[in-house]
Amino acid sequence: MNETLKRLRILNLEETKQKLKQPSDDNILIQKYKTKDHSYKELARRLAPNLTTLIGEELATELIITAKSLQKLAFMTSSKIQVLGAEAALFRHLKEKTKPPKHGIIFNHPSVQEAENKGKAARKLSAKISIAAKKDYFRASNG
Repeated sequence: MNETLKRLRILNLEETKQKLKQPSDDNILIQKYKTKDHSYKELARRLAPNLTTLIGEELATELIITAKSLQKLAFMTSSKIQVLGAEAALFRHLKEKTKPPKHGIIFNHPSVQEAENKGKAARKLSAKISIAAKKDYFRASNG
């Protein structure tokens, strides 16, 4: 029994090492976006189809890059997603007691820019982004 468990652990370690050696789709997406290789749009659609349908390839890619990965984006709260990219304004608010930021990267989305109440629109959009990111991440991790 102990010998079998040891073999399973060794196999799991080897499998994990192989996965770590291969670049993840998130890292490939980041590289392609930074080098302005336009094939990142297809990769973004494959990696996060719900997110790209909701907000577009470029904005979805920027959010994934800022969050560092789709997994981290999926586990973020919608309030964190709302101010993602506005960290300087957030820390200025905490330090100097200025007004808090209402939106970060998602301000570039047309529904936020055209809204009369931008803070409310950003809040609604970030909630939808949170759901779409979770759906994409767990779809990919389950199969």
